[in-house]
Amino acid sequence: MKRLISIFLFLLIPTMLLAQNYKIDGDNSYIGIKYKSNTLNHLVVRLANIKGKASITRGKISKLGFKASLKNLSTGNEDRDEYLKESVFKTKKYKSIHFESMRIEGSPNGPVAKGLFTINGKSKGLIIPLTVTGPVTQENGKYRIGISSTVEISRESYQIVIVNEDEKISDTLVLDIQLQIISK
Repeated sequence: MKRLISIFLFLLIPTMLLAQNYKIDGDNSYIGIKYKSNTLNHLVVRLANIKGKASITRGKISKLGFKASLKNLSTGNEDRDEYLKESVFKTKKYKSIHFESMRIEGSPNGPVAKGLFTINGKSKGLIIPLTVTGPVTQENGKYRIGISSTVEISRESYQIVIVNEDEKISDTLVLDIQLQIISK
């Protein structure tokens, strides 16, 4: 019996230490980019159909990467969307925004992803605090995990120019990241 338990543990422990791979569920994930004007309104640019992956090692997120196409950005106003695509995000030249973690560390407030965030062709280091919910086991036996974050970036750092003669636009953009990942 001891031998059987030893063999079982010998086979089980390495699989528990290996990374489990997940993919981002693009239909249930989005990235919002919010900015504030002097009219006290927040404009939200919504990016859907997110692609990417994550890894879970020993029950913790160990890698995260995502990419969002700018061609499908939406504010609910087609004229504004076209202006943002052409003049602000320059989608003819830059097709997407993306983030790739270099490492994920624990903190007193939960995990933080440290990596490279790219928008408008400018890549900068970014620390993204993560809130993780789940896992939930689906009927097909796969796991679903929620990952969310709110992080501020500087428009100036990424050379994002929003021209509106009637309003003063804040330099701070807020990224609202809402991802669902599914085990492969």
